[in-house]
Amino acid sequence: WISGLIISFFIGLIVFGGVKRVGKVSEKFVPIMSSLYLLGCLIIIFANITEIPDVIIQIVKSAFSVHAATGGFTGSTVMLALRWGMARGLYSNEAGMGSAGIAHAAAITDHPSRQGFWEVMSVFFDTMVIGTITGLVILVSGIWKAVDLEPSAMAAVAFFQFFGSMGSTLVSVSLLLFVISTIYVIAFYGERIAFFLFGYKVSLVMRCVYISACFLGAVGGAENIVALPRSVVGPDRNTEHNRSTDAVAQSL
Repeated sequence: WISGLIISFFIGLIVFGGVKRVGKVSEKFVPIMSSLYLLGCLIIIFANITEIPDVIIQIVKSAFSVHAATGGFTGSTVMLALRWGMARGLYSNEAGMGSAGIAHAAAITDHPSRQGFWEVMSVFFDTMVIGTITGLVILVSGIWKAVDLEPSAMAAVAFFQFFGSMGSTLVSVSLLLFVISTIYVIAFYGERIAFFLFGYKVSLVMRCVYISACFLGAVGGAENIVALPRSVVGPDRNTEHNRSTDAVAQSL
């Protein structure tokens, strides 16, 4: 509950500072958290550079194997790919949700197309760069062969395996910055929606409600907390996958 109070206080300072403070904090957080994570990933990949050819061969074989072909013809693989791809994509980069437009609309720019370009780039960077590099880390490190690990815990374990306790610290710091930046941006989205629908007074109430939710999220069960946004953004009725947050915490 102590961490919940600290995060709630910190988020309150940012949210009540308005869109300018949100932008200024993002300017500082995003480069740091992205650089830390990408640097760690690239070190692991280059340390296992000899595994890259085998990884590419394994990806191609798996994609065009008899099992994949059979599943594809019966529709199961396509259905699962669409189901999990859409859920994870929405949960990760908000592509198609329309929520990111709230932030870009608040930017001061010489032409709307410029903000449209940066939004496209953000989706590309999140999915194609961060996602691909994370996948390579998991594959070249061999962590994916551990059948007793939740998929969401594999990257954290790969960092711990390569860097030791420093790897856990690196992932923890990066994850903390990612989470905090997500919290105050989503709070801004909610505030703008409340302002548009009900006016300024309700938008202030929305700020307080969201800050309170930060504390409740810290003291609530991880499974229930993770299931809530997934039920709205990317439906997830599989309780085994809902335990992924606990798995990451235990691996660190």
